[in-house]
Amino acid sequence: MRAIEPFSFRTRLKNPMSKCERRQPWTEAQMEVRTQIEKEGERRKRCNEEVKRRRKEKGETGEMES
Repeated sequence: MRAIEPFSFRTRLKNPMSKCERRQPWTEAQMEVRTQIEKEGERRKRCNEEVKRRRKEKGETGEMES
């Protein structure tokens, strides 16, 4: 482990901006992915709520169909 640490430190000193340059476009992509995941999560929650409501309604009217 000790042999790897100074090497990574040296590379950081050589090109400190490379990491930031790599990171910026990726964070934009990550934000897009996050918004997509959040939207999917909201959809799933809505679907689950609808399914639960339907099951409750069926349970009240037609007792244990499954």
